[in-house]
Amino acid sequence: MSNRAARRKRREAERKQAAIRLRGETKLMGLSIAITSVLAFVLANLVPDLPHGPVAFLTFGAVTTLLVAGWIRYDADRAFRFAAEGRYLGFEGDPPRVISIAQDCPKRWLVLLHIELNPNLISRTPSI
Repeated sequence: MSNRAARRKRREAERKQAAIRLRGETKLMGLSIAITSVLAFVLANLVPDLPHGPVAFLTFGAVTTLLVAGWIRYDADRAFRFAAEGRYLGFEGDPPRVISIAQDCPKRWLVLLHIELNPNLISRTPSI
């Protein structure tokens, strides 16, 4: 294989990893914003004496979105570690890469989210 072909193949793999990571980050932010919106709605309707100005809403939204995103990311990491220790994941190669996830894996969607946020954990041909 020539250097040019090797570079092209490496760039393609990097693009695929970037696309997977972007999909994971988009899911994470979408879920964080949705949870923050629900919390803002509940607080606005349950506690009428709270300030309802745009600055208060933006501050609450920004802080809560970051906290929720960190919480979900932490849960995804824990779910991945639990799945790896519980043998719900199939590994292959050196360094080990995830090649499969068991259908009965608890919190499978969090494991998938963790893998999307860390695409270097999967093989070049995932069967997830």
